[in-house]
Amino acid sequence: MFSADLSSIVEVNRNITKPVIDFIFKSYSIGGDSICKIMHRLKEIHNVDISYQSVENILLGFEYDFDNGFYSFSGYYLFDALWVKINSTWNYLLALFDLHSNTIVFL
Repeated sequence: MFSADLSSIVEVNRNITKPVIDFIFKSYSIGGDSICKIMHRLKEIHNVDISYQSVENILLGFEYDFDNGFYSFSGYYLFDALWVKINSTWNYLLALFDLHSNTIVFL
């Protein structure tokens, strides 16, 4: 019997690889791509077929896990807002980052 440890590539009980999930997050958050555009780019660039619902579930399932440890902040901050339309209503996510430590200060 043959078995291999794939935990570095695929999370437990998932069928979508970590690089594909990272590509989806980066395309959406940095590039501002729509879900349809992400699907088309995955097919064109990586030859990966993925459903609209799968991409949407990945984006909606993202949770940032805060570490409640004590941090020393540099005083140099970046503020960013992401607008998202949910059920015909515009909502936004606000984030404050420390530039030197590359840490989320407030979300």
